[in-house]
Amino acid sequence: MTYQYKGRGFLQTTGRNNMGTSGVGSLKGQLSGLIGLSNSVSISASPSGPAMYALNPSFGLVESGIHPSVKKYEVYETPTDILALSVAWKRLRDIGRTGIGKLLQDELFQEVTNSDEEKAKEIRDYYSKKIMVHKLKNDIEYSSFKKDLNHFVHAPGTIVKEQMLGLAYYLPIFHEYDTNLDQVRSSVDPHQNFKKLDKQQVVRVMTLEASLTPLQTIVKKTKRNTTIEYWCKDDKLNAGVVIKVQPDNPLKHIWDDIFNTSKVLQIKGAYCRRNLDNFEYFSVTKWQLLKG
Repeated sequence: MTYQYKGRGFLQTTGRNNMGTSGVGSLKGQLSGLIGLSNSVSISASPSGPAMYALNPSFGLVESGIHPSVKKYEVYETPTDILALSVAWKRLRDIGRTGIGKLLQDELFQEVTNSDEEKAKEIRDYYSKKIMVHKLKNDIEYSSFKKDLNHFVHAPGTIVKEQMLGLAYYLPIFHEYDTNLDQVRSSVDPHQNFKKLDKQQVVRVMTLEASLTPLQTIVKKTKRNTTIEYWCKDDKLNAGVVIKVQPDNPLKHIWDDIFNTSKVLQIKGAYCRRNLDNFEYFSVTKWQLLKG
């Protein structure tokens, strides 16, 4: 019989599923010779499945005396691209299907369509190009998130580290936000010369009145919060301006109607200079709507 290594143990690939005591003892001897530790392998056999083998941590293989850069990972191997699974799960949530609660849940695998797989490829391509452009334009060190993102989009989609499952879950959500923000960016001048203003020590927050043209409403979701972003164009500066509102604000429905039906909004508030991936824009707080 032969055995195939599967993560935490060995999986019997030929022969009968159930192994007797002699089979266990024989394999234990083989493992002892392979590893060089006669008592470092603990063995348990299940009457309904293959034997599983785990290194005994008391021998210090993962505790001490090893190089500090050595890292231990839990890796999942799936028959379907993990990002396609995430795309499918988001699609189901968007249409009100809430029966699935885990990214690797069995039922989700049955829901993945060709469109989901194509969307996953589109997302990988989008962030791969975005990372490449960032590397060409900047020599600053990447954040840990961008390093993880770079690794994830270029790694095989069917093999994923456990700590990457959260990134896989949120990436379709991030992609939807980022592509919507790209549309806003293309409607304004993303370069407002903020560096010059910073060098001149111009205050970053100023109370102003401005005429704003409504552009787009974007929902921004993070692990801890959901915010509704109302993007406008400053008619004088041709700059992007965002006003953020919490989704549970009791006056949100009134503001939505005003934002969606007005050609120009007169907004007084505290305008703060912001920069996101070389997109220079203004964020408005403590604002009030003035009559035109």
